[in-house]
This record gives sequence, C-alpha cells and structure tokens, in this order.
Amino acid sequence: MQEEFWISELADRTGVSTRTIRYYIEEGLLPQPEVRGKYAVFTTEYLLRLRLIKILKETYLPLKEIKALLDTLDSAQISEYLDKYDRDPAGTLASLQLLPARSQAPAIKESALEYITRLRSKTEDDHLSRTVNPQTSASGTVHTQVKTKQETWLRIEIKPGIELHVRQPLTAKDQQLIDLLLGVIQ
Repeated sequence: MQEEFWISELADRTGVSTRTIRYYIEEGLLPQPEVRGKYAVFTTEYLLRLRLIKILKETYLPLKEIKALLDTLDSAQISEYLDKYDRDPAGTLASLQLLPARSQAPAIKESALEYITRLRSKTEDDHLSRTVNPQTSASGTVHTQVKTKQETWLRIEIKPGIELHVRQPLTAKDQQLIDLLLGVIQ
C-alpha cells in the first residue's frame, strides 16, 4: 500500500513549499490530488514527481518542457529514471534527449552568433541611452535619466545598491510622494 501525506508533510519530505506544490498542480506538472473531506491526500507518486521536477529544474529546463516530459512518463518510468539518476546523474540527464517530449521540442531558430550579430546590428535608437553626467542632488542622491525609444525613466540612487526607478513625466502629486519618500529615507 502506498504512503499518504497531507500537503504539509509532502512539502517537508521534498523541500518544496506548499505554495509551489499548489502551483505545480495548477500548471499540470502534478495531477490533482484525491480530496477527502476538506483535505487533499498525496501519495508516494507525488514524492517521485517532485524529486524529478527538482532535478530537471536544476538543469535549467523550463517548466513547460518539464511538464511535457512528465506527460510522457508514468509512475514506473519516473521511478526507473530516478534510480538511474542515483547511479549515474550525468548519463541520465544526457538521456533526456532520447525522451519523446524532448526530441519534439522546437528547434532553435538562430545560433548564438547569429543572435549576437543581430543585436549588434540594431541602430542606436533601439538601445538605451544614458545621460553622460548624472546629477547629484543636495541630499546626496544621484539622479540619472534613462531614455528608450518610447519612455523616459528617472533613476534615483538612494544609497549604494538601492535605487528607485520612476517613469517620467511625473504628476505634481507623484513628485511630492517621491520627495516625501526621499525625506524619510535620508
């Protein structure tokens, strides 16, 4: 007989938060659990699936691809995959290319070199342009304007590592709020 868990127990055993477990259920990475009264009941299948999800996330595989992989595997295949992973992590991860969902993934449309070349060929108007001389106010905060093709942003350095970014133009009321905020901080 399979073990059964409440969501808090599942979270404790897997190191995945209850919020994330609920999100995975909502996104279809985990099946809907059995509901008894007002409580959801989870089985060892959820432990296995969550362990596999964690492993695949560590390889930076997007959740959409993880879901596609999980949709092609049953509980026995997931368990077998995890056993192989315990014996040979690198070889098992390399075998992902052989799984049906992975092999059906769309091909990359451009190489890294083509991507970089495309970015470099863009006109200067497509990139951010910053003012050369940032302004320092009497209170010591640094103000720099950043302009894009469509917007202007004011960057206010409150202190090293802390910045406030404000879209321009500001209403008088918003300017008062910023002045009040800066007065409180300093």
